Amino acid sequence: MKGRRRLIKSTLGYQTRWDLVCSKRWLPVIVLTAFNASGFFGQCACLFIAKKFGKRVLFFSALLLQSASGVATAFSPNLICFAVFRCLAGMALPGVLIAPATLAHELTGWKQHSKVSLLCSAARSIGMVLLAGIVLFVGEWSNLALASSIPFYAFFLYSCRFDIFFPSPFSMGGCDPETLTSAGQSF
Repeated sequence: MKGRRRLIKSTLGYQTRWDLVCSKRWLPVIVLTAFNASGFFGQCACLFIAKKFGKRVLFFSALLLQSASGVATAFSPNLICFAVFRCLAGMALPGVLIAPATLAHELTGWKQHSKVSLLCSAARSIGMVLLAGIVLFVGEWSNLALASSIPFYAFFLYSCRFDIFFPSPFSMGGCDPETLTSAGQSF
């Protein structure tokens, strides 16, 4: 019973923090709708960034935006800031989900396409299961936002060491089909 109360308290944390119950209970629905709608605008921005700078730059910039907005969400003082930071995270979501799968498909070739699709989907599903486990241990929503955002900063420091932000010829479309085919066969 005690664990159930803790779960209910952590689930309603932001609703009770900003008094979003009773007459204002529709506001969290609006914030969730804005988060999902911002994915459309994020998709448009991601297409532009991918065409102009490449998919690697798109992926890491979207990941940086998503983790920064996740940390900012944890410290948001009011509902307006919370909604803005959640919309920024929603805009980054298409780049975070689509760019790695597209890069993996480009690097492996058409023969490995189904295996790569399966691995990308499996990795995403495992991540969601791990997130559910983190929710059970962390509890409070602001701590969850930090726990799911801060590890990406270590990833950025690691990736900057290897100049991963610079686009590769694969992500800029500068390779011929033979190179892509040979890369797929070597994988």
